[in-house]
Amino acid sequence: MKIPIISAVLSYGFSGTPVEYPPSALTNDSTTLSGLAYGNGVYTVTTSRQDVSYKGFRAFNKLVQDAGWYTGASTYNSSTGAWTGGTSFGINNIFGDWINIHLPTPGIVLTSYRITNRSVANSGQAPWKYVILGSNDNAVWTIVDDKRTTGIAWASGTSEQVIAVSDFTNSTRYEYYALVATHTAAGLGLANGSVLSINELRLFGY
Repeated sequence: MKIPIISAVLSYGFSGTPVEYPPSALTNDSTTLSGLAYGNGVYTVTTSRQDVSYKGFRAFNKLVQDAGWYTGASTYNSSTGAWTGGTSFGINNIFGDWINIHLPTPGIVLTSYRITNRSVANSGQAPWKYVILGSNDNAVWTIVDDKRTTGIAWASGTSEQVIAVSDFTNSTRYEYYALVATHTAAGLGLANGSVLSINELRLFGY
């Protein structure tokens, strides 16, 4: 059963006040949004790899479910969460499975994001240590938020999903944003973390 995601984050407006992107659910790898108050245009999602039933765009479909984007490949250590997939996958010489969204021109200044994990039974599949990068040409990348040292706080609990929040200072506008996971939450002792998955990746900016 699909349950609408609930968040206390509000979208207040434009002109430097953060709102959510994409502003509406994506329905395919490339989705055109139109007729909205902001954020109209084509959104394209690519990934390092994906299960055919759990493609990358599902991380932006505004629904909490048992799997949004799911790589389907055991490329992380099930005890430490560390990437074991070698150097074939990565961005900017940061190695790990990744998800990349291309926003309509002129892009956004990203100021925060929310990551929703999979079910409690698979909570170790969430990204723990990772990097958020920005680009305007999908070739030259700049680190926007670096969690490779501290990781992000995840906790196992009784609820099906846990939302991790990261707010940070950024003043540069990018059309592309990518998350590269160097470790899964298996490194926190959570379950089934040899595979990476993200239920929802919610971006906020202006």
